[in-house]
Amino acid sequence: MARKKGGAGRKITGIARRCFTPNLQRIKAVISGKTERIYACTKCIKAGLVSKKI
Repeated sequence: MARKKGGAGRKITGIARRCFTPNLQRIKAVISGKTERIYACTKCIKAGLVSKKI
């Protein structure tokens, strides 16, 4: 409830929108023949979109 209606506590104005962020991992990947450290989401790693260095 809003403060105007007598609400109390930390969330006095309503519900905040949830923010979904990608699960980023710092990995070694092969990019154009060179090994580089990049940030890649776990979804991309599992799907095989990022070629990890072995």
